[in-house]
Amino acid sequence: MSTAALTASPAALALAETMEELREFLNSVQRPRLKDSAWMQVAHLRCQELQDRFMEARAAMATRSQKLASSAEEMVECLREWSVEFRSRPRRRNLDDLTRRLGRNYEAMLESAKAWGATAGLSSRKMVHLKPVNYWRNVFHVMMGLSAVGAAEFVFTWQQCGFIMIALTAIVATLESLRRFLPGLNRFLVQKLFGPVSRPRELYRMNGASWFVFATTLLVLFFPKWCAELGVLVLAVADPAATLAGKAWGRHKLYRQKSIVGTVAFFLTALAGTVLFGQWAPETSWPVLLGLAGSVALIGTAGELFSDRLDDNFTIPLLCAGVATLWVM
Repeated sequence: MSTAALTASPAALALAETMEELREFLNSVQRPRLKDSAWMQVAHLRCQELQDRFMEARAAMATRSQKLASSAEEMVECLREWSVEFRSRPRRRNLDDLTRRLGRNYEAMLESAKAWGATAGLSSRKMVHLKPVNYWRNVFHVMMGLSAVGAAEFVFTWQQCGFIMIALTAIVATLESLRRFLPGLNRFLVQKLFGPVSRPRELYRMNGASWFVFATTLLVLFFPKWCAELGVLVLAVADPAATLAGKAWGRHKLYRQKSIVGTVAFFLTALAGTVLFGQWAPETSWPVLLGLAGSVALIGTAGELFSDRLDDNFTIPLLCAGVATLWVM
């Protein structure tokens, strides 16, 4: 047990355990097996247990944090609605909507819990963000990267790309700033405009697309064209591969919530993608290409694995482009 866990208050530890149980519940109901009666019974029982746990959390937080107590009350209500829908003839669309709402409530409560937990001696590492399965996000991720490289190769000059990215950065930075002060705009952007590809935490954090725009701008301004494009492509194909493999088979964790399977999938995809794209590398021999590919895959994997404070949509392309630049200089 960590030092933080030893010094944390019982109420803080109980809250962290309850949040962890809810996160596991949300992961299990993302793809509900509505024709499996045994699964249905277990899911309903867990929902009922979570209602009880959050009612206890609401009572425990009443004298410690009014914001957390209110969040716990909202969580109880949302779990109750999910349970009612589940007990009747559950409709997949309604359950999905309620699950997304639970996810948003989880992230809202997580923000409050982190602030309160710091004063209660609880390590923020016990508070883990949701990363739900989202195939539309994976497709969007790949298309963003491929479109960016395709535009740079076949539509615009490299100089024009620089001007476009500077303009996009200004727009994105403005929107990111405004949505911090305009809740209505924030909800519209995250839940409506980008709803199918957004994650619950992006209602309270800068979204992955913004990080990607900032990274791409730096790539265009400061890196050779081929190296910049490689960084974007590694992110576009290897990151979704890691996510899909990790969600499907990643039972054994390597670091925090990152699985061994997902990490290996990232490395192999990045390695193969770099070798393939290396056919267009400027005057690169096979020994150099293989060394470059291995280095890029390794540093990209490390960036994906350890990007805690900075988003991996920012770190991965910059790290990969940086390593590639050292090889082709």
